Amino acid sequence: MTDGYKLREIKTVDDLGETGNIWWLELYEFEDLKGKYVIDDRQAATYEPEGSKMIEVVLNVDNIIYDVEAEADIVGDELYIAEEEIDRII
Repeated sequence: MTDGYKLREIKTVDDLGETGNIWWLELYEFEDLKGKYVIDDRQAATYEPEGSKMIEVVLNVDNIIYDVEAEADIVGDELYIAEEEIDRII
């Protein structure tokens, strides 16, 4: 089992607002964020990965923005990022 966080694909500006990160638009053009992923919910989850794939993820850690390629775990039709992967990034 793996501990991590559910990811959400950025499709519209509302996807940023729902995660409390609408202020990112002051730093980025929306088109630079569209199609990337953000953490959907700050609640950690325990899950069993069915596979993985590389994605572009945007993380906010202690008010530092990380816009990087990361390995995401596939669970059904959802993507998660493991705590170990976040530790690797930061």
